Amino acid sequence: MLRTILLGMALIVMLWLPSAAVAQNDAIFQLHYDGRIYRFTGALCSNSNGCPGWQMLDTNPASGTLAAGGAGASLQLYQLHRNGSIWRFKGAPCTAAAACSGWQAIGFDRGTRAIIATSGALYQLRGNGTVWRYTGTPCAGLSNCPGWEQLDNERGTIALAADGNRLYQLRGNGEIWGYTGMACTDPDTCTGWQRLGNNRPPR
Repeated sequence: MLRTILLGMALIVMLWLPSAAVAQNDAIFQLHYDGRIYRFTGALCSNSNGCPGWQMLDTNPASGTLAAGGAGASLQLYQLHRNGSIWRFKGAPCTAAAACSGWQAIGFDRGTRAIIATSGALYQLRGNGTVWRYTGTPCAGLSNCPGWEQLDNERGTIALAADGNRLYQLRGNGEIWGYTGMACTDPDTCTGWQRLGNNRPPR
């Protein structure tokens, strides 16, 4: 009986904990397991009014990952849905009726595994190892999202990282590569990467 109660309490805690938090300069965002996205407004918690300092930005249960880049007026917030679509926040929070229209589709590929934002760019990593940079053109329907430029086609790539205007990738064999600024000239010719590390995992 006690075990059943504890398991039930654990399930309740898991449902209410946010699944992700993203901080970018002075901005803080949180993503809940049910897809709700909140932005911190600066109002601190108090004993009298709880914690009112959060503004709802979305309620879509398909939301899976957040990424933020930039600062101040140039701050950008993005989300990756579980179906591979990528959305950019346009600045309008949800209304009192929980209508959340402040998002614009900018990308869609079912193979997208991760997104990462920097001060002036958004990148995506697909399951086949290709890396893409957003060029600024939004989708004209999810079947038409031309605003992406291919940067790499290395199947071994498993993760991306960024610092300012620098982009890095980690490959499954332990190698780390830095992007030099040259996009692919065709899907199979991607020479814009320089190897920075070779820390192969032990056998």
